[in-house]
Amino acid sequence: MKFTCFITLALFTTVSGVATQENILNHPLFFGVPTSPDPSHLHELRRMEENLVNGGDDTNRTPVIFINPLGGGQMEARLKDAEDIHWYCRDNADWYTIWLDQYEFYPLAVNCFMANFKLNRDNATGNYIPFRKGVEIRIPGFGQTWSSEYIDGDKTKSVWGYIASILRKAGYTEGKDMRAAPMDWRLGPDGLSDWIRDTKALFEDTYKINSGRKVAAVSFSMGSPYFNIFLAKMTQQWKDTFVHSYTSLSGAFGGSNYALITLALNNEGQYGQFSSQVRELSRTFGSAPFLLPAEEAYQDRVILSKVGGRNYTASDLGQLLIDAKVPQLTRDNYIAVKKYQSMSLKAPGVKVNCVHGTKVPTAYRSIVDNWDGKSRMDLHDGDGAILDFALDQCKLWRRRQRQPAITY
Repeated sequence: MKFTCFITLALFTTVSGVATQENILNHPLFFGVPTSPDPSHLHELRRMEENLVNGGDDTNRTPVIFINPLGGGQMEARLKDAEDIHWYCRDNADWYTIWLDQYEFYPLAVNCFMANFKLNRDNATGNYIPFRKGVEIRIPGFGQTWSSEYIDGDKTKSVWGYIASILRKAGYTEGKDMRAAPMDWRLGPDGLSDWIRDTKALFEDTYKINSGRKVAAVSFSMGSPYFNIFLAKMTQQWKDTFVHSYTSLSGAFGGSNYALITLALNNEGQYGQFSSQVRELSRTFGSAPFLLPAEEAYQDRVILSKVGGRNYTASDLGQLLIDAKVPQLTRDNYIAVKKYQSMSLKAPGVKVNCVHGTKVPTAYRSIVDNWDGKSRMDLHDGDGAILDFALDQCKLWRRRQRQPAITY
């Protein structure tokens, strides 16, 4: 109980409502780093922190595993006789940090980054493959937290760094009772079978090395629906044995209109100077189409209106992508991940705490005069990325499972 109260408070102080920023790395949908703690909550947080530090003992601590958001984990690349793209791009390189290294975004270098980071699909198997032949990407630090606390080596972009520092003061040890399950966040849920297998093993190992104590999961943004899909693939007996609780911070349940703008509309200025690159990248990822508005959450709400044309709801997204002349790869990715949207909204079958901001103007409906023109937005309450009615999916779980579902 003490852990649940503490981690909920610690997460809550990172969310005072996230507003859209011009900088790509601060954008709530593409990256979504937690904001600095709200000063009004610092006194209570410090009191809770002091109690934990002074009263901590490892026989009572609840082990925790972090589940990363979109963009929220370091990634490494290796090049082996890579396909020629530009004369100034390397063809061979041993493992190096591709996400995130500021030098990857320098002029010319960003073109090499784009070629190395984009995805494609194997027509024969349907699997995700690198866009550029000869590129291999891996996720470092699985089971540790260093690659998830900060996504850059200079430790300027924190995901879990703030919370991890408090847990360390309370006696938590990286790799033992404080761990992370980073993923290749470019992939849609259809490409994460290895991650699901490894995450299951991580929970079981963490349970074992902590004397049979159940493990708490803490997820952020896109990590929340992805972890919910993970739970949907586990038996209830497994969840009852290994999972203490599941805390979701600004869970991207039900999707976001910002994903629609990024993939299908003119997103000029949406991500500052990198808007065109973000659009090009996102159209090759499986994760971006997964974050499109989900039918079950949005129901018959209009998500896009074309002046002089038709209105589109979430059930019309397939046709919308065709009408907007979105590349075939993006449409194929949407078809592949669409069924997982419903799975991500199922009651998780474990105790869950949902923490999110509210009353921040958030994109609700896009209005376009033509497909190439800049879109206008109707705004409604949300957390700056996800609308209130989508965030409130957690409340529905109270009627769909016997375990508590608490919202903050």
